[in-house]
Amino acid sequence: MALDTFWPSRSLGVAALCGLLALGLGGGLAGCLIGGSGTRERVPVARSPLATRGVAAGSPGTCMSALRSGALTDAQPDVALERQWARYGDSASGWTGGDGGYSVLAPGGARLWIFGDTFLGGVLPGNRRPPGAPMVHNTVVVQRGATFTTIAGGTPRSPHSLLRPRRATSGYLFYAGPALFDGPVLQLLLPEYHQEGSSLATDHPVGSALVRLAYPSMAVLGMAHLPFSGDVAWSSWVLRSGAYTYIYGVEDHHTVRYMHVARVAGTDLSSPWSYFDGSGWSPDPARSVRVMSGVDTGYSVVRVDGVYVLVTRSTTPSAFSDAIDAYFSCSPVGPFVDRVVLYRAPQALVGAFVYDAVAQPGLGSGDRIVIGYSVDPANTAVLFSNVRTYRPRYLEVRLPLR
Repeated sequence: MALDTFWPSRSLGVAALCGLLALGLGGGLAGCLIGGSGTRERVPVARSPLATRGVAAGSPGTCMSALRSGALTDAQPDVALERQWARYGDSASGWTGGDGGYSVLAPGGARLWIFGDTFLGGVLPGNRRPPGAPMVHNTVVVQRGATFTTIAGGTPRSPHSLLRPRRATSGYLFYAGPALFDGPVLQLLLPEYHQEGSSLATDHPVGSALVRLAYPSMAVLGMAHLPFSGDVAWSSWVLRSGAYTYIYGVEDHHTVRYMHVARVAGTDLSSPWSYFDGSGWSPDPARSVRVMSGVDTGYSVVRVDGVYVLVTRSTTPSAFSDAIDAYFSCSPVGPFVDRVVLYRAPQALVGAFVYDAVAQPGLGSGDRIVIGYSVDPANTAVLFSNVRTYRPRYLEVRLPLR
């Protein structure tokens, strides 16, 4: 695959009005922080029903004493990070908008941002997107301080996705997924879809793949399709903890989604995998059990003060929820309990899709983490009238931990 690195840079109610502002249709968010600052909204945990696949059971563990009973969470837009992306995206130097927004720290200190559907090209006066602006299905943006560089396939005049499935037939594509370095090797876990038409409604998940790239050349070293047993795509999240790396997957039935967990010893994701079967680990992917329901296709698990914190955009009770939730456990495989609504995304109030809320490793400190979530205005006219509407939003969140 020939890759090319290019474009280095230098009468609405109050709630609906805030949603428009948050979507980028006018001004800032001053006075409109309706999302969850200073709130602690507890909701009963949504347990997946017992099914033939089984459901993991157990207790959350003794580390839960680190949770501060009755403590307030604090979620505020990360204005500085969003301004960085606004400056770069508005500069017409490459990436002008996208979804996904997973990130990973690279050897040498750069941060790599992995995006799914990405708009490239120019920006017209008034922050408008030009007709015919190219869109590809995945890119990587390399951030070194305040300098951003977009990496895609093809050329600036004729770009294509950075990574494409190696299939004998056309119509298959990769979207964004989490990343982990194994020494100088960048490992990406990417969801794979088959596109049978021109709309997202015709995209069908067909599994996931492990793609290994040499860094910083981004040359493809290997591409392997992962097991798709039980319709589980292993491309939601990856976490190094202790002697193992945990891989989080999703069993997606559209109206309900389930978490699954696998692991490898060390950081080489091409090593043999084991799958959590509810009480231990099995080499058979068919024995993987549903850990819980209510997660999104993209979610994250991070360890903070000895507690494993699950962050996800809620899909319970509605697949179109505006809530970004946290759950807590003493184990990387759960059970994750004590649901807290961290934030309610105002963009959903004006009909935008909000999805794939994930933590950004290495940003934040102590009991504070940075979360990014994707926003799609779900309106082609809006996509082109304002380039800022189709960009991830970022939050700095204080967790209720000691």
